[in-house]
Amino acid sequence: MGCTESIGTAVAGMRGNNVHIANLSKSPRFSSEQISELRRTWPKLACDLTGNGAQVFLQIFAINENIKILFPFRYVPVDILSQNEVFRGHSRRFMQAVGACVENLENLDGDVTTLFVGLGKKHIHFEGFKVDYFSTYVTSMQTVWDIALTGHHYDKQTKQSWTQIFEFVITRMAEGYHIAMDEQEAKKKNQLAHENGKII
Repeated sequence: MGCTESIGTAVAGMRGNNVHIANLSKSPRFSSEQISELRRTWPKLACDLTGNGAQVFLQIFAINENIKILFPFRYVPVDILSQNEVFRGHSRRFMQAVGACVENLENLDGDVTTLFVGLGKKHIHFEGFKVDYFSTYVTSMQTVWDIALTGHHYDKQTKQSWTQIFEFVITRMAEGYHIAMDEQEAKKKNQLAHENGKII
């Protein structure tokens, strides 16, 4: 499928980006039954990656309108946001990344961790971003999944498994953000030390 190729490209694109994954929290472990249910329900969302991704971000912006200000489509009115190609592309790529989790449920410590840590690191470049904003993603994804999977045997156990995926995503992104902040601070200290050395 076309989305499979894009997911693979998204993961591969993060390789070699100097992503340090030591000392990260443990990734969730899923039973064969949980994996089966996650992969059974995912196609119901993957059939419209852009549309469902757009709904996730519209939910996020409804919860906290300050988050929308961080994006390049900040000035596009919410009621026509779904027609904006930049917004649609961002929504689609986010869902493709979630799809990478589904493809790699047996090994979330590998490329998928690299992907989301790398995405989290990029958020240090968003002026005004707060790491607490990531928590709105879980609530928003739960809402969209509830709607999309209505009538598809979306029981309590399957919902809990998906929540573990959502929490894995935002935890890795938050860890990436903190790693980038630490690296940025270390770079500033090294630069200051170098400048002081020159003065001496």
